[in-house]
Order: sequence, then structure tokens, then C-alpha cells
Amino acid sequence: MTVDFRRRGSRKNLALILTVTSHVHKLLINRTSKTRRALYYELQTEPFTATLARTQRTIDAAVNHVAGLLDRAPWELVLGSELIFYFLISMNPSAFTATSKGLVSGDLTLTFSGRESVTCNAEGGVLIPQNIHRITSIRTSAKYVLVVEKDSVFQRLLAEHCPQFLNCILITGKGYPDINTRMLVSLLGNRLNIPVYVLVDADPFGVEIMCIYR
Repeated sequence: MTVDFRRRGSRKNLALILTVTSHVHKLLINRTSKTRRALYYELQTEPFTATLARTQRTIDAAVNHVAGLLDRAPWELVLGSELIFYFLISMNPSAFTATSKGLVSGDLTLTFSGRESVTCNAEGGVLIPQNIHRITSIRTSAKYVLVVEKDSVFQRLLAEHCPQFLNCILITGKGYPDINTRMLVSLLGNRLNIPVYVLVDADPFGVEIMCIYR
């Protein structure tokens, strides 16, 4: 990202990035967590910051810019208490996650650090948990992960018993995937060492969604 102080929009982007950094700084100090949506509404209550973040997508872009500048994944973004940046994911790994909207279905059981577990073979799919970072164990007999772009396609494949017949884990982000959906896809592919396939529309938007998962 390039900041050009001759352009008003560029100056506003820099101000928003510094504002987001300040909020994450406070979260780390207080050992608390907050969703991106909650941050968006909080910024809307202040006249100055409301003009910086007119939409939720603006907030998401600012978080991604900070993560890109620091060469870290967005869900690992925890900023330290000094002027230099520290990533202390072990202290508060959920400090800046987004609310889940994705669904998962198939022979998959997720166990979390508190020993609670989620079984993902429920009818219609299971909402992807927000605390992906707390997963300690994954049990499945699936041979691969199939990610689909649209919820309508996801539900149709479930109606045809696709996870059982193809022995796969079916996931949808309902369009552009949220952070938790991306984290789960990454976790399954890396920890289980199984292939991940994606089914999207053959248009620029579908290719962009594929690249987001990639």
C-alpha cells in the first residue's frame, strides 16, 4: 500500500489503519476480544472515525492492510504495547476475529481445548465455530475437502448426500468467505494433509473467491 499525502482518500486510509492499530493495542492490554462487526459499530459512534469507516468492507480492508504490512495472517493480528509491533498470538489469539457465516458438513468431529466437541454431520450443515484457534483434535474419514461458493449449491449437494457418497467434507462460505471459514479450510488441508478442491462460478468473481481460499 502506498500513502500519498496529496490525496485526501490516501490520508484517510492511513488514519483508519492507525485507528485500527490503536483498538487492537487496547484489546491486547485488556486481554479482551472483539469482532470486526463490533469494531465497525463502535467507530460509527464517533464523528471522526465514522467518516473513516463508512462500510464494513472498509474496516476489513484496513485490517488486511495492517496484516499485509506486517506479513501476517489477519487472524493473527495482535499488536504489542510499544511502538514496535509484536505478535503474541498465545496471549489472545481471538482478539480480532470475525463472526462466522460459513457452513460445514460431513464426517468431521472437532474437539476444542475445553474438551467440548462439535459433530458436523447435522442436516443442513453446521455453522463453522468462531474459536477455530482452540481446536485440539480433528477426527474424520474423509478423503478430501470440497469447498463450494454458494449456499444454494451446498444445500443441493447435501440433499443428494454428497458427503456420504463422495466421502468428503463439504464447506461453503456463502460467497466471499469469512475469516473463520478460511481458517477451517486451511486447518483441514494442512493438519489432515488431504486435498482441497473448490467449486465456483466460471467468472471473475468466482476466480477471486477461489484465490481468497488459496
